[in-house]
Order: sequence, then structure tokens, then C-alpha cells
Amino acid sequence: AALIGAIGRGTGIGFFLGLIPGVGAIVPTFLAYILEKKISKTPEAFGKGAIEGVAAPEPANNLFLYPSDAADDLLWVDLVGRRFINTK
Repeated sequence: AALIGAIGRGTGIGFFLGLIPGVGAIVPTFLAYILEKKISKTPEAFGKGAIEGVAAPEPANNLFLYPSDAADDLLWVDLVGRRFINTK
């Protein structure tokens, strides 16, 4: 229950950075880690086993892929659809 905030912040970072084309997967991961370290009450515990240091970057990394993949899929369907529909 204590990690819900970290997971939510990581999810938001991953999703919104995933909407930006050209952003690598490493960017949301590091941003989520840095944000959690900055807002943590014990930032000195990061790098020594603080679970928030894993709970935020992991969903940021995983969720980053979905918005960009959805945009790629829609573009692909549009390009392929036009090619096959407009042929006579």
C-alpha cells in the first residue's frame, strides 16, 4: 500500500513520455527514479535497497512502450489500408 504513490507516479511518467516521439525507454526510467529520490523522506536509502527506487522506474519503463506502439500501429494500419483500399 505504501508503494501505490511511487507506482502511480512512474505510470504517469511512462505514459506521458511515451506519447512523445523519439524519447528512448531510458528517459522515463531515470526520470521516475530521480523524482522518487527527490520526494523521498529518506533519499540516502536509494542505491542501497529502497524499494521505491524500483517501484517507480519499473512501470515507467513498461508503460512507456504502449502509447508509442499504439501510434505506430495506427499509422501502419492507415498506410496499409490506403494502399489496399485505393487500388483498382
